[in-house]
Amino acid sequence: MRGAAADRLVRETLRLRSAVLPVLARVELSPDEYHRLVTAPVRAWRLLLAAECCALPLGAQLRQAGLDEVLARDVRDTISGAELGETQRVLAARATLQVIDGIAHVTGIRLLILKGGARIASTHGGSFDVGDVDVLVPQPDATRFLNALTERGWVTDGDIDVDKGVKLEPRDGALKIDLHRSLHYAEELGDAVLASRRPLAGFRMLDRATGATTFISTLRHSVVEHRHRRGHLRDLMLLAAELGDGGDALLAEVRAMIGDTGYAPELREMLDQAQAIHAGAPVRDSAHLRTFVVNKYEYAMERTSMFVTLPGWTIVALERPALRGAAYLELMRPGFAPLPHDSVFRQPWMERSVPAAGRVLARFLRMGAYVATVAVIAFTGWYIRWRAQRLAWKDGGAERRRTGGSPRFE
Repeated sequence: MRGAAADRLVRETLRLRSAVLPVLARVELSPDEYHRLVTAPVRAWRLLLAAECCALPLGAQLRQAGLDEVLARDVRDTISGAELGETQRVLAARATLQVIDGIAHVTGIRLLILKGGARIASTHGGSFDVGDVDVLVPQPDATRFLNALTERGWVTDGDIDVDKGVKLEPRDGALKIDLHRSLHYAEELGDAVLASRRPLAGFRMLDRATGATTFISTLRHSVVEHRHRRGHLRDLMLLAAELGDGGDALLAEVRAMIGDTGYAPELREMLDQAQAIHAGAPVRDSAHLRTFVVNKYEYAMERTSMFVTLPGWTIVALERPALRGAAYLELMRPGFAPLPHDSVFRQPWMERSVPAAGRVLARFLRMGAYVATVAVIAFTGWYIRWRAQRLAWKDGGAERRRTGGSPRFE
């Protein structure tokens, strides 16, 4: 889908999201929100459920509020289909936990189960969609456990880099795992997370982490590591469940830990949304957050334009100016580092004749290549930011009427 039809679908899904948020927070819908919920076309429901991964909690809340009965038959069928898919992945994840618990018992290695995998380990933790099971292995044992998995038929998916995660897939229908030996997205929190580990009920060698440090690491995973998941409904429900376990003391400690770090406004916004869902209070998306949601929906639609198929690079353009500039400088940093001996930019013929000139030329070529690449990314990002703001603006009619102007984009 491309052009005006795709833009219309994104706006329809944004409007549906604004009606789904109060449903998840167990808040009574306003007449406008109720109208958006019951009139949303089935195509908007398909996109929302695929992009937000929230069918299980949403379906449960719709039934509890009696709102499922007012939805069209094709919408109810779409929700039920999405719930079935998510349920299958939850059951597969539980099967994976049983398998790796057995392998850990044989090898004598205790494992730390992270994020959603820890919550869905039992039927009492709630049901949240999972794409894989994140496992943290102590650094001295990481290679040994990886070898134990591969010896039992687990297949690696891509390059082996345990620092950032090795994806392994079993052959028995269980869910794949993402094996880590460090929290690369929150390294400064790693020791505190390990110190907070507690045995996971029902398993022999599996632990889960608890407390504010663990909550912050999960929050950073959505806000910093995967920017496209800011305001992600599945993640918000997971964080709200964690707040329910920890109470007001956990919330206060988390707010104190966020402080004034570089991503503090973004971390606080997602924390506020999760806290509102937990407390049953109204939940709203800021204009800035909506640009990230727009980007996520366009990527979920697999639009063919090159401008929306590079989310890991170009989504940086949606950040605040200070964060955006720092990210672009970080992308250029390798271009100014010492030149490796096997660099493709080296000119052997010139280095043999005029070594100094050859090295200078090689470094100049590499710096030029990096600067040009970042310039292309920045231009692509500008286009994405312009699109996201335009679509968020068109969905923000109520906000524009309420404030008397356009939503601000920093």
